Amino acid sequence: MFKKFTKYMVIFIIAITIGYILSITYKNLFNVYLKVKQNNKKVNFLENKNNNKYFPSLCFQSAYELSKETNTIFPTIFPLGTLPFKNKSGLINFDRFGFRNKDSAWEKKLHDFLILGDSVVVDGSVSDQYIFSNNFEKQSSINLGCGGNGLLTSLHLLEQIVETNYRFKNILLFLNFDNDFSKDTIREYNTNYFLKSTTENNSNIFLNKDKYALDFLNFVIEAFSKKVSNFSLKAELNDVINLEKYLKVPIKFKKTNNESEVLLEDGSIVNASLIPEGAYDTKIYNIFLKILEKITYLKGKDNINITLILVPTNKELDAYTSNKKNQEQWQKYMNYKYFKNTIASTIANFNIDILDLYNFIKENDYEGFTNGHFNKEYHKMLSIYISNNIKNKNNQLLKKLYYYNSFYPSKEYFNYQVNFGDKLSDIQIKNWLKIINSLLQNNVLDNYLLAPSLGYLFINQECQNILKLYNITNGKLLNYSVGDFFYQTCNLKNSENINKSIKKINFLIEKDVKYYNPEITTEVKKSLGLVNENR
Repeated sequence: MFKKFTKYMVIFIIAITIGYILSITYKNLFNVYLKVKQNNKKVNFLENKNNNKYFPSLCFQSAYELSKETNTIFPTIFPLGTLPFKNKSGLINFDRFGFRNKDSAWEKKLHDFLILGDSVVVDGSVSDQYIFSNNFEKQSSINLGCGGNGLLTSLHLLEQIVETNYRFKNILLFLNFDNDFSKDTIREYNTNYFLKSTTENNSNIFLNKDKYALDFLNFVIEAFSKKVSNFSLKAELNDVINLEKYLKVPIKFKKTNNESEVLLEDGSIVNASLIPEGAYDTKIYNIFLKILEKITYLKGKDNINITLILVPTNKELDAYTSNKKNQEQWQKYMNYKYFKNTIASTIANFNIDILDLYNFIKENDYEGFTNGHFNKEYHKMLSIYISNNIKNKNNQLLKKLYYYNSFYPSKEYFNYQVNFGDKLSDIQIKNWLKIINSLLQNNVLDNYLLAPSLGYLFINQECQNILKLYNITNGKLLNYSVGDFFYQTCNLKNSENINKSIKKINFLIEKDVKYYNPEITTEVKKSLGLVNENR
């Protein structure tokens, strides 16, 4: 019996081993196929350099990696878009600078929109007919997006184009929460190419079109030639059939998100699944501050209207729409809110306009946005939304609200702490209340945005203004649990039934207000406990 069992075990182990080797072999053979395919594309390009059908799609990140990989000198005017060529046919057009526009667009000097960003802006899976930058009705636009471009590339392009004769009524800089903070911008910074002056005429791609295109082309030819000459199908296949390599590779079991932990900068260890996708660290946040300083300088110097378009992540949307049934789910929700709020409030403190595309996605029942990109059917709706909201009153009020809210001294809400300890004037408070009322009447607010406002008034002993807000909103403040909590607390001395009011306050705290204002609710509960003891 034992021998029979041992025999089957040996057969089972051999079968598992063979299956493992075959699966890895298949995976590696498929990778070889992809490498051959990519190599053939490079060969076709080198053999047909004048045929734009074979032109590669390269943006700054991919061109820079190609330069490092092949030890090829980067062009003096380094790539910011894809390889410049005019393409007047096909589903996607590229212009003389390598960006996604019809070349004829550059014959016009004044445009309604300049658009900067990454793959969300240039999306190669969406044809010219559908892409949003071509669908601003009776308005013209220039799209300077390129896949993988971070905030430094966008800023670099902006600094260069304002030195030309081209003018734009609105500049839209897309800020992608998925990767602009966590990956693309920091990679751009680490190349050191964006630390130099960008306003010199001899480094401006828009003022040196022919040199830029020629140097870029020669760079790609040299780098591709090295890649092709170094490619060996035999070596790739030998690597696949190297049995010794498989036997040395241990089988690893991937941990689930719930099991993985990360060390934060403050020394605390948290569940990785609670960290917002695309979150920033101190280094990239400080770089972001410098970017905002430069944008502010350009606004003043060239009198330009610029709006930062906030692009959410799909995981952010999931966090907002999920049912918050436990502490962990609440923590994840608050972390995503914090990520968005710290960025938005920082931008508002630089007096730069904001347009959050979360609201567009929400209006469309969270459809049309998958894998961080908009489906083609939603591009036209996106252009309409941007046109209608670029100077929308609610967005202007939201920007001001973000600014006022940043005076609430809470590190749980704000990373930009310059306003902590400062007090707003009576005129500013009056304006703040008007803003809250207007946004509340238009159903733009939520508990998270109300919490800092009411928290500031409460800790500064301005309960009279919370009661005033209740009156000017015609009681609509009570539709929000945070609003109801602060109203009930401030109105406690006027209550006809103290015990009933205390019960209501405690109920609101436990319902969800303790997550929005933890320090305040803790102190209120203590005080209410003392009230009960004294009674």
